[in-house]
Amino acid sequence: MPGRWTGGLSPAGPIPTPPTSHCLTYTQKPHKATILHVDGDPNDIFLLHRAFELEQVSHPLQSVGDGEVAIAYLAGEGYLADRQKYPLPGLVLLELNVPKVSGLHVLAWVRTHRALKALPVAILTSEYRAEDVALAYHLGVNAFIAKPSTYDELREVVRFLKGWVQHTIPPPTDEQAWIALKTDGLEERWPQLRSQAA
Repeated sequence: MPGRWTGGLSPAGPIPTPPTSHCLTYTQKPHKATILHVDGDPNDIFLLHRAFELEQVSHPLQSVGDGEVAIAYLAGEGYLADRQKYPLPGLVLLELNVPKVSGLHVLAWVRTHRALKALPVAILTSEYRAEDVALAYHLGVNAFIAKPSTYDELREVVRFLKGWVQHTIPPPTDEQAWIALKTDGLEERWPQLRSQAA
């Protein structure tokens, strides 16, 4: 369960020796994570926003038109530093072929940025080569999706994305999201925890 120590309590594996002081646990609660959409085509941006409306996706969708602005958004630079207005996303949707900085370069930047390297990123692109797919997965993309050719197929992709963001908890985007939890009394509770994991 989120917010509780679960240090390896898996029925599939051996039960580890309990820690004696602290362990790190991710305690961020599920929320309406923003989705950052990076696409240089205004028509595709409009169609995706419309599909989000029709599929009743409650997660905010922020769109930017080039890779340079996408990196500025994620880094919180300039006017994009206002995290109330431009919150860090729980998912990034990247078109490969965007102006200024390509989608693959944005992906590489995300994966080398310490606070964002676990951020879920999906490529949603219209044109690609086999080597683009291979490189994207090598760089750590979570999903590679070809842009649908029909609006009904786009809505199907949006339904997939809706399920993804609704049923996953995004990784922490800064070190403050990881807090140390005391495990006082764990030794006394260990037999009960162990039997629950069996």
